[in-house]
Amino acid sequence: MSMLARLLSLLTLMLMAPVLVDAAPAAGFTEIRSIGGITEYRLDANGLQLLLMPVARAPRTSVTVIYRVGSRHERGAAEAGMAHLLEHVSFHGAAGVPDIAVELQRLGVRFNATTSTDRTNYFASFAAGERGTLQRVLELEAARMSGARLDESDIAREKPIVLDELALRGQAVLPQLQQALAATAFRSHAYGRPVIGSVASIEQLSLPVLREFYARHYRPDHAVLMLAGAFE
Repeated sequence: MSMLARLLSLLTLMLMAPVLVDAAPAAGFTEIRSIGGITEYRLDANGLQLLLMPVARAPRTSVTVIYRVGSRHERGAAEAGMAHLLEHVSFHGAAGVPDIAVELQRLGVRFNATTSTDRTNYFASFAAGERGTLQRVLELEAARMSGARLDESDIAREKPIVLDELALRGQAVLPQLQQALAATAFRSHAYGRPVIGSVASIEQLSLPVLREFYARHYRPDHAVLMLAGAFE
């Protein structure tokens, strides 16, 4: 079996969604297309879209996971700011991992995440040649996707951080201008609502709502995994 086939087989087994737990695991994948050095695959077992762009001489390897969920997918006031809060909370514990952020730091990985109206993405990069690091980062993203801990202590820890971020944006002219423009252009659409939410909406977000939002959107068939740089 080629290195590519082994990688795709590993990803298929790692990223099996809970919704597919009764299905027979499969190690198959389908090649969709190849354009400009990027090859697209789809894993047969769970629908995960995979984009591979190997660059042998690149000094680093990058892993990005994009979920097709942003603030526009929130269901009204009860979920306003949920996509962004979940981005913060999901860096805490997951199945078999006490703390994802701490583990990434231990590995020497550069990482961050962003949330927008249409998507949430998590990205990490590390020095080329770290094969064990690539596998571990994939394992951590699999844990985030299907086994995030999501408890009250994590929410209580992250809400003040998000509120501080909201306060900083309120002091900056450009974010205020961008939000005023969006609110004017999209008066009846979720695009007009701040991605980060408001003080009131953030404070009232609850654990049951967060868990339901996570189960609804953090799934392999709602995600794209991109590998770029130095890897086999």
